[in-house]
Amino acid sequence: MEQSGTAQIQLIDMYGKVVAQYGATNNAGRIVRAISSNLLADGMYLLRITCGKLIKTERVVVERSNKK
Repeated sequence: MEQSGTAQIQLIDMYGKVVAQYGATNNAGRIVRAISSNLLADGMYLLRITCGKLIKTERVVVERSNKK
């Protein structure tokens, strides 16, 4: 990632819909942003971080351990 600037964070469901979008600051290549999973259903999502011309995509799983 670039060493400074702003970053855009998107959570995308498996249907390709952007379900959450956040802005964040890239500080020396480190991006920190808390994301509440309470707004998301259990399942797999893509986490896409865009900073300048660079795009990084990772798979993440939301799974709550306190299911009833």
